[in-house]
Amino acid sequence: MFPDVLGGRIFPTRQEVLFFGILPGDRRFAPPQMPIWIDFSDERGMYGFPDLERRGLKVAFDLHGPAFDPDTGSRIVTPERIADGRAVY
Repeated sequence: MFPDVLGGRIFPTRQEVLFFGILPGDRRFAPPQMPIWIDFSDERGMYGFPDLERRGLKVAFDLHGPAFDPDTGSRIVTPERIADGRAVY
């Protein structure tokens, strides 16, 4: 967005986000039973959100990945991040 103006100020990086489906009626992963959380002891900065708006349990990592072009970059989650996310879930 406005690369001539913001090109030296905005540096998009790849950050992978996973959503795990929840069975209909299962409220264990919905507020207020499940809080928003972050694991500060994990160097990857793993964090999660409960099942909001029936999108599923969100698990992500507060890591700034490699430079990313949002117009052409692949948005497919890597097998490594899927394994990391499943280890939590």
